[in-house]
Amino acid sequence: RALELFAGPQASLMTAPWAKVYRRSLFDGIRFPVGRLYEDEFVTYRVVGRADRVVLSSAELYHYCVRAESTTQRSQDADQVQDRVAALRERREYFRTLGLDHAAAISAWKAFLLSRLASRLAHQAGDDRSVVSITHQTQALARDVLRSDLPLRHRAFAGAYALAPRPVDAGLAAARRVVASARTRQVRK
Repeated sequence: RALELFAGPQASLMTAPWAKVYRRSLFDGIRFPVGRLYEDEFVTYRVVGRADRVVLSSAELYHYCVRAESTTQRSQDADQVQDRVAALRERREYFRTLGLDHAAAISAWKAFLLSRLASRLAHQAGDDRSVVSITHQTQALARDVLRSDLPLRHRAFAGAYALAPRPVDAGLAAARRVVASARTRQVRK
């Protein structure tokens, strides 16, 4: 039951390790990976999966400081985003082995969207080899989403991307330009 929170509205809160109190034994054999950004994405779900009980509270018991130079506050590059994609792919497989198919599908959807972002960032950086590799990864994730129990709009978008990633990205880029232009006109009024 607790792991299903990773597929719901509390997913972001569930990932952050600083917002929890743990029993030390839950970490036996589990370590935060060295050299990874967003290392919590690789660990928290496995620790929660070991817990017999998880309690959520709305009480404000923790003060979180945002530092301008922190990982979550600075611009991301393709490698940083790829770390998150790798973590979400691991999480997807973990959920699958437990029979949590919907949670696995949500992880695949998030990985798919982030993989698309990584591809755009690599393209902007002029890293064509990474773009090709990431595009293949994104298409594989799209096929995974297509076979899932996610809503039709998610599966349709993923299916279109799996078949023709460039036209889908070009269409989305055009839509973003139209929205930006409309916002600019609205501000001028």
